[in-house]
Amino acid sequence: MGRKDSQRFSIRKYSFGAASVLLGTTILAMGATGVHADEVSTSAATDTPLSASVLTDTAADPATTVDHSEKQVVSVKEEGNTTVTTSVVTTDSLEDAKTSAVKEGVEVEETAPQTHTSLEGAIADNHAQSKEINTVVSDYQKAKESHKKDVAEYDKAKAEYDAKVAEKAAADKANAASKAQYDTNQAAYEKGLAKYQADKKAYDAALEEYNTQKLTYDSKVAEKAAADAANAKSEADYKVQLAVYETAKKNYEAAMAQYSKDKAKYDAEKEAYDAKVAEKVRTEVENKAAQEQYEKDLVTYNAAYEKYRTDLAAYKTAKAAYDTKVAEKAAADKANAEAKAKYEAEMVTYNAALSEYKANKAIYDATLAEYNTKKAVYDAKVAEKTQAEITDKAAQEQYEKDLAAYNTAYEKYQTDLATYKTAKAAYDAKVVEKAAADAANAEAKAKYDEEMAVYNTAKAQYDKDLQEYQAKKAQYDKDKAAYDQLVAIKAEEDAAKAKYEVELAKYNVDLEQYGKDFATYQTNLLNIKQLWYSTKMLKQPMIST
Repeated sequence: MGRKDSQRFSIRKYSFGAASVLLGTTILAMGATGVHADEVSTSAATDTPLSASVLTDTAADPATTVDHSEKQVVSVKEEGNTTVTTSVVTTDSLEDAKTSAVKEGVEVEETAPQTHTSLEGAIADNHAQSKEINTVVSDYQKAKESHKKDVAEYDKAKAEYDAKVAEKAAADKANAASKAQYDTNQAAYEKGLAKYQADKKAYDAALEEYNTQKLTYDSKVAEKAAADAANAKSEADYKVQLAVYETAKKNYEAAMAQYSKDKAKYDAEKEAYDAKVAEKVRTEVENKAAQEQYEKDLVTYNAAYEKYRTDLAAYKTAKAAYDTKVAEKAAADKANAEAKAKYEAEMVTYNAALSEYKANKAIYDATLAEYNTKKAVYDAKVAEKTQAEITDKAAQEQYEKDLAAYNTAYEKYQTDLATYKTAKAAYDAKVVEKAAADAANAEAKAKYDEEMAVYNTAKAQYDKDLQEYQAKKAQYDKDKAAYDQLVAIKAEEDAAKAKYEVELAKYNVDLEQYGKDFATYQTNLLNIKQLWYSTKMLKQPMIST
């Protein structure tokens, strides 16, 4: 039989970093041509590259896309009775995809070339590879953008969390200062209240002692008045009437002068005393009103103080719960961080496994396509052999070898597919676990916000109660100062009243003595007049009728 020609189209193959993306596909062309050996002898003898022919492929989008593919002969060799021509096929879309991948930062590595028997199949396969590369690059770009967005959201959330922590620390510090000030004011108030109660107790004791002494003094005054009366009577009986008369007259004149003087002084003192009594009555009314207002304010203050203590206890309970929630949130954040780190590590493993699976699947697809092509060629050869009755033992051996390679590749594909499904199931479980963790975080944040709202409300009420307490405390201090002033005035009035009562008692004693002396004087005067009249009548001559 005559010689045959065979064409092979070689295509570069690339692997990209961890993704192991295949950028080239080898396609073996085994088709027979109608060129005789003598027509290609020149090329076989020289074995040099031929000129390139440019082909145009518009399968992707005939209306808008023009994708150029070039075929350049690199060698022509003789293999038995067949002339094998090998050409390198390049496609713009594949080169552009490789450039985009390199530009995006994906490591590119060129591997051994592969061959194909059909130029159209090689171009179509290159288009499929470039499309897959562009998809991987696009997914990588989206993943980077998503990662960048996640980092920005995390930084924002962390900044907000740090701000909340700082705000809470400032609030705790302010609360501690307010409580310390409140404790100081409360201690001062309790000290002042104790002193006031002690002073009031001393005042009540002094008043009781004064009343007791006054009763004793009044009794003594009465006894003295009785004794003076008895003494005066005894003295009157003892003296002679004339001496009594002279004495009584002298005492009367002196008493009258003293009486006039004392009467004037008494009237002045009585007027002053009446004024003091009126002022005392008015002061007592004012003191009673002030005391009632003070007791009313004290009741209000005690109620407000009890409410403050209740609110303070509620605040402490809420704060303890809040601290517990903060600790729980810190533990949850730590667990989430660990889960996220574990998830990211497993995602790296999963992505590596997925990339390896894609690479193996690409190899399997290429092997399957090569097998199908070879099988079609083999079937054609078998038919040709049957028709031409040609035995081609070498073709049969090649077929069996290719079939064994196909079976091996298929088994590896099944193993890789099982590995992929296992990794995919683990990934799905991690996705569900992350969704549950996100839901738990959202719930914890909602509880935290709710507890912060309760805390802010309690703090506002505490600030309001503290302001009311300070205002009432200031009013209490003012009322107590006024009360103390009134107590001092009352003490002065009581002293003046005691002095007046002493002088009034002395005046009453003197007045009573004066009345007795004056009565004695009147009696003596009447006796003297009667004696004088009787003496005169005895001295007159008697006239007889």
